Amino acid sequence: MNQENEDKYFLSDDCGTSTEIEKGRYENLCLNNQIVLFHLLFEDQYQICKYNFMEYWQTIFKVSEAIRLDCTHDRKNMTLPSLEINQRILNILTSIKSYEEHIKYKVSKLWGNSSEQIKKYEEIDSSLYDEFFSYRFLKRLRNYVQHRDLPVKCVRYPIMSVGFEPRQIAFTVTPVMYKKYLLEFDSWSEVKKDIEDQDNEIDSNLIIEEAFRVFTTLHSKYRNYLSEMLKQAHCAIIELYESGEGRRKDVLYLVKRRCDNVIEHQWIQYDNIEIIKELIEKCPKVEGINFSTAQPEKYIKDISKVMSYIRLANMKKEQQE
Repeated sequence: MNQENEDKYFLSDDCGTSTEIEKGRYENLCLNNQIVLFHLLFEDQYQICKYNFMEYWQTIFKVSEAIRLDCTHDRKNMTLPSLEINQRILNILTSIKSYEEHIKYKVSKLWGNSSEQIKKYEEIDSSLYDEFFSYRFLKRLRNYVQHRDLPVKCVRYPIMSVGFEPRQIAFTVTPVMYKKYLLEFDSWSEVKKDIEDQDNEIDSNLIIEEAFRVFTTLHSKYRNYLSEMLKQAHCAIIELYESGEGRRKDVLYLVKRRCDNVIEHQWIQYDNIEIIKELIEKCPKVEGINFSTAQPEKYIKDISKVMSYIRLANMKKEQQE
């Protein structure tokens, strides 16, 4: 190759400083920068999923408060909330799918389709899939929603007495999925048997609460697996900025040139590392997450049904009077 056409590698900044560096160092810095960018995406995607889970519970609380304050008993006002609850469930399903596809694509680009890194993600995901019905169900529910119907068909409003004297009344919301409607869909795969084993009315609150814990466990375990590689990449970028090779701490570029043409260009953002730290601090500790299925599930379902029947009986009595 003509010496004039050889590729050259530079570390540059916005102040006009440009230092030629060796090819090996350039490639190493590019890889570490891409790993940091992947880590940022990894944490961003988790936070999006977490926000969708949070919005589900905010909606449940909002609906229960509306019933408590407005005392609406007509069918329309008690049915319409199912639309918003279905919307929240769809957002959760979409964000989990997006998380999975983004992470697997980026890991494959960084380390290869057959790499240990992609195999480890699939191993953790598969283990949780096998262990928890809620996780299996949500993954398959997305197909049901795409090709069949919305999952929540009914919203129940159980009212129960809580605490010691003087007794207080707790208003709650139980979104219900009916087993018979779910089983009309023929593409559940191995999850069909799980659904057949459920009660006729499936409480979506129990599914969503456990699924969040499972999803957080997936994210935490995979971050722990990648921790050493992520740490090394962070250190490489931090050392680059602390070396003083650029005049500005916040803007450095990696540039590959051939003659006067720029062939490759990467922006190295120091702030990404600080943003990642803040995102990790927002993640809940797996062992600190409570979820409904840690309690006797049958007991919770029975209580919800009993209280629904009591409320219905009270409503009929009031109408007669």
